[in-house]
Amino acid sequence: ENTAQESSFYAAVARRVLRQLVSVTSSKSIPELLNMALPLFDEVGKDSANLNNKLTELALIQATQTDHDGGLSDIFENGGCILIEGSPNNDTALTLMKMIFVRVIQMASNRDDKSLPVNLWLDECKYLLCQAVVNALGTVRDKNCRLFLTNQSHADFEAVSMQYPSSAIREIVEDNTPFKAAYATRNRETANWIAEHCGTTEGVSESSSTYVNELATEVTNGERKITTIEEPIFHPNLIQNLPRGLAILSGVVSWPTLISIPHISVEKVNVPIFKAPQLSDSQKSLISKEDLL
Repeated sequence: ENTAQESSFYAAVARRVLRQLVSVTSSKSIPELLNMALPLFDEVGKDSANLNNKLTELALIQATQTDHDGGLSDIFENGGCILIEGSPNNDTALTLMKMIFVRVIQMASNRDDKSLPVNLWLDECKYLLCQAVVNALGTVRDKNCRLFLTNQSHADFEAVSMQYPSSAIREIVEDNTPFKAAYATRNRETANWIAEHCGTTEGVSESSSTYVNELATEVTNGERKITTIEEPIFHPNLIQNLPRGLAILSGVVSWPTLISIPHISVEKVNVPIFKAPQLSDSQKSLISKEDLL
């Protein structure tokens, strides 16, 4: 679910259906899970309509019509980085992406051998931020699991739909991601935050006294005043105009610093696309738009 409102009657019914479902089935695929759930949906009627619709929409996605994991376990055995991709314009695909994320976190946490790190990259994290992601940010580090999040600006957090205020989500993400690389941004609020995050350094301000004589000429009297001031290490104007490939790195070293990340020249190769075997017709006998919708 997108939100966790325990007091909702319909949410409570959905949770009860799911508890009953997982207690009687060992299904490995969403279509099979839906087939097992249909009698329970008939029992509770319209009170489970939301869960019924969501499972139906998930079962209609071709990618879910398989019980093959696509070699996901190899990442845990050999190391690597998992990037969960999908269409941000499809709510059902986004739900599936979040479900995969939750499953990866479960697998990473329940490993017997945690010597190899599990790396998860959430690109454009505003689409994937949910309760599971927020919880994982503060709990998976001791499981040797690392999360990499990317976003465009602070405005991205305004688009996150959760029961917490967007400002709270932003603070949770920032507090639990100690290592940060910031590129140029046109968003002034984000640039100001980066400047504040990087801290200040001691500077010197010099001034001199002048006066206007009887000939209306400005004259300096030779006195200079030097004042110690505190100024940002990286001014917001600099952050807004960083050259391409240049970033501000913080958290990795003792002092925020500029780093250059040049383009890496690679040889283009054709990577074979893995396609999981589909379920048999008997396993997904009910999985058709005509039967389900």
